[in-house]
Amino acid sequence: MVRAGELKVTSGAEGDGVRGAMRGTGVASSEVAPVTGEGGKRRDGHERPGGLAERGPVPGSVPQPAAGCQRPGTPEQLRTYKLTVRVIAELYPPLSNERRWAFQNAIALSRGRPLIRAAARWDKLDEATVTIECQACDAMAAAEAARGIISRAAGFTGKIGVRDIKVTRIAPSS
Repeated sequence: MVRAGELKVTSGAEGDGVRGAMRGTGVASSEVAPVTGEGGKRRDGHERPGGLAERGPVPGSVPQPAAGCQRPGTPEQLRTYKLTVRVIAELYPPLSNERRWAFQNAIALSRGRPLIRAAARWDKLDEATVTIECQACDAMAAAEAARGIISRAAGFTGKIGVRDIKVTRIAPSS
């Protein structure tokens, strides 16, 4: 077991095949090796191969298609759907006018893929009608995308609890 103060930084100059590694010794060392990130300069001043710009995007940072759809350009193209959705809110937390207004604005200001545009209108004390226009490969994927958009807007921004989300109408947009 190596204790603190018993590590020495090796430079690989000793020919031991270890380069830039820490090796346990009986002597405490005050040497500290400079830390360089990938693609930075080495101690001898030469540039390291494979900088971040040469590797491309980080996995997971590329936008993904909605709800299991394939990418455009493949045999199954994305289509635009208009959906009418009935949202029934929970009575707790209490529905104030401020929370209803926040939910309406959260839906109206929602942007991003697969959503094109959306609007909400409160019909009753605890029920709202949401109209959504979104892109998906089929009607079921559009319904799932709409449910996800509404539940995220209600939970994060609108701060209302949702008891039920019913898709009442799905129509292909012209």
